Amino acid sequence: MPVAALCLLIAGCTAGGGLSGSGAPPTGPSAGATVTPPPGAGATTPASSSAPPAVPVLGQSRSITDGYGSVRPATISNGGDATGLVTNVSWQSWGGSQAVGTGTAEYDPPNVPLALSKPEQATVVAFNPGTCDGVYMYQDIEWYFPESGGAFDASTYLNVCSWTFHPSGGP
Repeated sequence: MPVAALCLLIAGCTAGGGLSGSGAPPTGPSAGATVTPPPGAGATTPASSSAPPAVPVLGQSRSITDGYGSVRPATISNGGDATGLVTNVSWQSWGGSQAVGTGTAEYDPPNVPLALSKPEQATVVAFNPGTCDGVYMYQDIEWYFPESGGAFDASTYLNVCSWTFHPSGGP
C-alpha cells in the first residue's frame, strides 16, 4: 500500500501533510485551495423553505393622503386639516408589533381654535399589524404630543384599513 494511503488510513493525515484535527495548517500546492466534492459525495445544500418575514406598510394609501401604503414614511398626511399632518418623521422602530417615530405636527389644545395651533414634536405609533385587502400593514395609527402631556392610548386611533376613527366620532 502506498505510504500516502497508509497515512490517511492510520493517522488521518490531510492531503497537505498535516494531521486532521491537529491544528497544523495545510501546506503544499493544495493549501488554501477550494475543494469541491464530486456529485453524490454527501454534499448538501441548506434548505431554505421559509421566506424572510414581510415588512408592513403604513395602512392604505388614498388619493388625498401622503405616506400611507409605504414603509417608514417621512411625511404622514391624512389629507385634511393641518392637525392631520406629521412631517420630518424619524422612525426609531419598524416591523414589530408597533412602529414608533417622532416628527413635527400641529398641536391643537382642547377648547382652542385650530388657527391657534402650534408646531410641536409628536410621537407617532403605528400598531396592530395584519392583513387588510391582501396587504400586510400597520392597521392603526395614533400620534400624540409628550411636551403637552400626551401619552400613547391604544383605544384612541385612526384605523387606516377602514379609515375610521376609534372611538367613533374622531380624536
